[in-house]
Amino acid sequence: MAHRIMKNRIAAHLRATMLAGLILAGGSFAALGEGQAYRVGANDVLQVTVYGQPSLTGLYPVDVDGNIGYPIVGNIPVSGLTINEIGEKIAGSLSQHIPGLTVTATINQYAPVFVVGDVKAPGKYQFRPGMVALELMALGGGAGKAETPALTAGMQLITVQQEYVDLQMQI
Repeated sequence: MAHRIMKNRIAAHLRATMLAGLILAGGSFAALGEGQAYRVGANDVLQVTVYGQPSLTGLYPVDVDGNIGYPIVGNIPVSGLTINEIGEKIAGSLSQHIPGLTVTATINQYAPVFVVGDVKAPGKYQFRPGMVALELMALGGGAGKAETPALTAGMQLITVQQEYVDLQMQI
């Protein structure tokens, strides 16, 4: 009986840890609350439009350092900025070379999120604003069985230790 309670506690702890990991899965994902603007991060892909300048309009991936490589001005740090802030930053950088441009930025593709832990289908999933950890867990196929060899061995060890303590109390 005691070993079953201990096993259930371990499984509950592992699921809670996995959910906490999902919540912390991405900086932008974790920081995005109701009514807050999305903040760009590594692996997002931006659509930058410069009206009247098709050669400056296009898709620009955010690199792991949080920069986009942009024509004429070079690397522009964009990590942690909103799309409005990015549009203003690019317009400001370009104004030194070509004054009077109108620039907009949008998210073309969000960086993926990763579901790991005690789920049936861990892996990479497409992020969309407003996602919550429970939705990611559902995408991962829901809670799986925590039957990895290391976990099973760990639970067996705890069970044996608890049985030993129970037997000592009976003596």
